[in-house]
Amino acid sequence: MRKLHVFLINGIILTASSLIMRTVMVWFNAYISKKLGPEGMGLYTLVMSVYSLAVTAAIFGMGLACTRLVAEENASGNQRGIKYSVGQCTMFGAICGTVAAAVIFVFADFIGIKILQNELTVISLRAFALCLPFLSVSSILNGYFTAISRITKSSFVQFAELFTRIVVITLFLNCIFPKTLEYSCFSVVLGGTVAETLSCLYYGIIYLSDSRRYKKKGTTKGIRKRIIKIAVPVALSSCLKSGLSAVKHILIPIQLKKSGMSRSNALSQYGIIQGMVMPVIMFPSAIVLSFSSLILPEFSQLYIRKNTAKINDSISKTFKITLLFSIGVTGIFIYYSDFLGQWIYKSSEAGYFIRLVAPITAIMYLDFVTDSILKGLNQQVGVVKINIIDTIMCIILIYLILPAYSTIGYIFVIFISEIVNGILSVGMLIRTTEFEFRFINWILKPTAAAFLSGVTVHFIKIANPFVSAGVFITAYFVFLCALGCIHRSTG
Repeated sequence: MRKLHVFLINGIILTASSLIMRTVMVWFNAYISKKLGPEGMGLYTLVMSVYSLAVTAAIFGMGLACTRLVAEENASGNQRGIKYSVGQCTMFGAICGTVAAAVIFVFADFIGIKILQNELTVISLRAFALCLPFLSVSSILNGYFTAISRITKSSFVQFAELFTRIVVITLFLNCIFPKTLEYSCFSVVLGGTVAETLSCLYYGIIYLSDSRRYKKKGTTKGIRKRIIKIAVPVALSSCLKSGLSAVKHILIPIQLKKSGMSRSNALSQYGIIQGMVMPVIMFPSAIVLSFSSLILPEFSQLYIRKNTAKINDSISKTFKITLLFSIGVTGIFIYYSDFLGQWIYKSSEAGYFIRLVAPITAIMYLDFVTDSILKGLNQQVGVVKINIIDTIMCIILIYLILPAYSTIGYIFVIFISEIVNGILSVGMLIRTTEFEFRFINWILKPTAAAFLSGVTVHFIKIANPFVSAGVFITAYFVFLCALGCIHRSTG
């Protein structure tokens, strides 16, 4: 009972902090989009596609390895093993981060001019390279705090990092660097680098204080082999997946240009969807991602104990809650897309794309949860294999469809990608655990409830969008109860 209490408290803390940070970041992202413009957001997103690959190589699976090992050693009471696991993961992560930083820094010209086909990205590539060793260590220490359920300390560091990021980027954009497209993008990237570096320092100080409570009792036997067994397959497959993902994002503006757009317009369309629309779509996922990060070590411990019945019951409850929440969110995005686009970005085009992307939200959120459960059940390599298959399929579709169908073709690719990824991930989970997926109660009835809520709001015609959204949420809950979706059982 105490464990459940701790889990819920940590979930509430992590969710509240994530929502606050997401709210601030959406607001700040709107500020950045106004400073950079759609083309600048496209340029920034292009740089971030390489950044994602570099981060994956820098961490090299050590964040996941640290979470898994610390959770397992904590469950067995091996205090010495906990500290040794963190130390070894940190050492390996720092080495990998330094190597990744050196590669990006040295080859920035080649990557920017030859691969991204945009010379304006070079200075930004060198800027983010500097933070990779620090980001790698931060990821590992964050994994440690997640595994031992000390979420408050991790949340404190994330708030400090966010505050630093906002202050530094604002200073760089307005007071220090020229207001050109190249240096505006550089200001945002360099501000993130400063924030990530200081975040690593914060994590280090808190970890050194927290780890003093561990005694030297226990063993370190076999821990290095376990780190390698978890990290290396994940790292190699993740790097392949991230590399393919980078190719996908680099290819998007190139293929959009082939549809007849100018380079500026292609970057603008790409920037609106990836840099403006997707952060809004992802905003409510803070709740899902918070609990996803917490359930990974929980499922890891259940897997070690081979508690199959508890695993299946936990999956059912997790899926039900995730789908009831995410389908309601989907309805809100669809019915209030125009308002969100104008309110956040003063852009009707952003609102239009929010409405187009919204229907895929539920599958996207469910996939986050499914991936976390699979990683907890030692299926992390399978998760990456699915992501690789998905990304290869996306590259092919982007290459074939975007020149003919432009931006609408890209939206179609997003839909196909999320649907295929979701089906493959849930299918793997069903094969691994043999739990029962309840389509009617988890998808069909909540979708009907969201539709009826939208109809209710449409007929009431409330002028204030915030009051209208409140009525939508209330109606959704009432319809869920009426349809039997909310009751004590998991079904």
